[in-house]
Amino acid sequence: MTGKEELQDTARWVIPRDERLFIDRLRGLSIIRVVLVHLGLSWFFPPYSQFFHNLLPVLFFVSGAVSHFSYLRSMNAGHYLLKRFLSMVGPFYIIGFSSILIYCLINLQSPEFDFFAIVRWLTVIPSNADTPFPMGQVWFIHAMVIIVIISFPFFVISKASVAPLILCAIGSFIISLAHQATI
Repeated sequence: MTGKEELQDTARWVIPRDERLFIDRLRGLSIIRVVLVHLGLSWFFPPYSQFFHNLLPVLFFVSGAVSHFSYLRSMNAGHYLLKRFLSMVGPFYIIGFSSILIYCLINLQSPEFDFFAIVRWLTVIPSNADTPFPMGQVWFIHAMVIIVIISFPFFVISKASVAPLILCAIGSFIISLAHQATI
């Protein structure tokens, strides 16, 4: 494939401006929702708090929509995976190690870590017992890493046909309905 053909193929996978604007608005509303819930505002009006909690899947949906187009525009599968993992896990490692360094400088000692605590840190599933500070919201990064790993084969298959993505979406919807029925 020549450079011009590659450029035309890549241009095919660009999100149109109006759709990108819609996705950006959904992303913005989802982020505002996360901030409001983490500020405790979901408890302010208890009858409406469940509405805010039900909007969390929108953030995952928007992330998936953006991820699919990102995969389609990437040079190759390895480049896509490296870029996704660095963008998700990179800030976690930088902030985590910086926090530990600051803790060590302030307290003039390092927190006690065992081998399994380090493994949990590196796999983005640390518990509060592993750190001298709360890590409650890290579950989202861990969930996103799992979603990237699970969705990657579907992205590869979908370059030939979108039918697997449609079947996956329908299957996910049915599973979520079945799960809601058990709650």
